[in-house]
Amino acid sequence: MSDLSVEVTAITAVGRPAELRCRFAKPLEDPTYLWAHRSAAGYQPFDLPAPGQTVTLDAFSIWDMLTYRYEP
Repeated sequence: MSDLSVEVTAITAVGRPAELRCRFAKPLEDPTYLWAHRSAAGYQPFDLPAPGQTVTLDAFSIWDMLTYRYEP
């Protein structure tokens, strides 16, 4: 993604990224971006929160991902 710059701004005690600053070339609402979040059920569409608002997504384990059964 050549129009994205990512900077790690905080790390955990074991050296993993804890916080990122992402800068995009276009506004986040640009229709060329497709927003999704990962869940135990796979990738799901994601609506961006309004400026100043936050969203908390449910946590899931790798086991949840491995044992998920998709039923259309």
